[in-house]
Amino acid sequence: VFIKALEDLGATDEDFDKIDNHELVRELAKSFLGARAVVHQGLRVVLDRTKTVKQLVSDGQCDWRNDEINANIKLVGTGPDEVWVEYVHLGREASDAEVDAEHERQGLTPIEPEYMLALGAQHPEEQRKHPIASMYTAWAGPDRDQRLLYIFTGRHGRDLDLGCRFTGGRWSGCTRFAARRKSPALPLGTCP
Repeated sequence: VFIKALEDLGATDEDFDKIDNHELVRELAKSFLGARAVVHQGLRVVLDRTKTVKQLVSDGQCDWRNDEINANIKLVGTGPDEVWVEYVHLGREASDAEVDAEHERQGLTPIEPEYMLALGAQHPEEQRKHPIASMYTAWAGPDRDQRLLYIFTGRHGRDLDLGCRFTGGRWSGCTRFAARRKSPALPLGTCP
């Protein structure tokens, strides 16, 4: 695939002869690794802000959902919007602070609750693969614990529930954390 891409870009036999040059190979490797950091795997999620939270929850067609979600999430903004959702995955048990630090290291910020609802509705197969949380605090409960959305496959089937951020808590190593780039949102229809 790499050779084909070089040929498509006009590489000549003379260019291929230079591949034995270790300094050139080193520069190619550095360019490749730099490009890898820019090209992200993700999911396009479109939010229809003309819908209520109750409608967004219903769109997800979860087999079980926590009723506190309808009562406590407030939509902000108007009109359609889209984000390119990426996952932060540590692959090990992690504290809230470790997950937050990994978001920061990757230049990501947790997606807002309404985007989590849209993610669950538009990509239901994702929560069958692994549990997904957003570290965005949706609201603080009466116990003052910070609530966040969590979608997964549980004993009821596809579930939409609330997780809590609390000192000493640990996230499972299989959890993915839904996030987006910190840069401003792209105009509708321009996700990478």
